[in-house]
Amino acid sequence: MQNKEHAEYYLKQIVPKGSAIYTTVMKVSASGLSRHIKVLRPDGDEVRNISYYVAERLGLNYREKTGSVFVTGCGMNMCFWLSQELGYALYRDERSILYRDV
Repeated sequence: MQNKEHAEYYLKQIVPKGSAIYTTVMKVSASGLSRHIKVLRPDGDEVRNISYYVAERLGLNYREKTGSVFVTGCGMNMCFWLSQELGYALYRDERSILYRDV
């Protein structure tokens, strides 16, 4: 529980309401039913990989090898889904966080 709370605190600092996350699909399973999605956020002159914190807050698996969130599902844009889930988890509003594909 402490990790989820820490992840939420960190994410609220680096992803304020109304801002955007940047996503890229790092890997797709052979069946097409799962993906590894890297979540990035600009921070000054740097681009931070915030995938670990996103996975921790949403209760999803983090894949160390690809530095990304492991997401299952198909039939919709899973990067969009991830941004909606994160927006709801942080601000109780699915549309509070925008996303951009990289």
